[in-house]
Amino acid sequence: DSYKCNDSGGWGYWRGYRINVKEHSVRFEASLPKCLHENNVCTLSLKEVESLIEEMSCDWGIPMEDAEVESLEFGYNFEMEKPPLMYIDKLRAPQDFISNQWNNRTSCTVYMDKGKMRLKFYDKTDDARQKKQYPDFPLPEHLLRYEVTFENNLLERMFGRTLTAKDLW
Repeated sequence: DSYKCNDSGGWGYWRGYRINVKEHSVRFEASLPKCLHENNVCTLSLKEVESLIEEMSCDWGIPMEDAEVESLEFGYNFEMEKPPLMYIDKLRAPQDFISNQWNNRTSCTVYMDKGKMRLKFYDKTDDARQKKQYPDFPLPEHLLRYEVTFENNLLERMFGRTLTAKDLW
């Protein structure tokens, strides 16, 4: 991985993801499963999350377990009997959520937003093939991916405090 710096900080890449460093902060936006497995078809265990954060700390020389979590995304893949598009077409946003739907003839993604929370549904098999992000096992034919993202202010309200990386395991 590479790194460049100047008087005000620096930036670089770790496992293909950009890191921005300033005097009192480090910003790293990445998918932890993609850092470890190069795809998010696989679900990480809590031990894998801990190990990855420890590896960051070691590689960067910074105690990343104390880093504040600015947003958190959980995802799960459901193996379906029929193509995910058939299920996605039936989804409706829960009350108080705003639904944004982008479709074309072959794929579809639904986003449902409510303040600092986002729900997302899409065809994971199609997504993995398009991005060439294959797991070490045969990709199921019909995977419906569900993701929920929580932004910092909502995380603080939910947990009553700022989350740090060590709270993830």
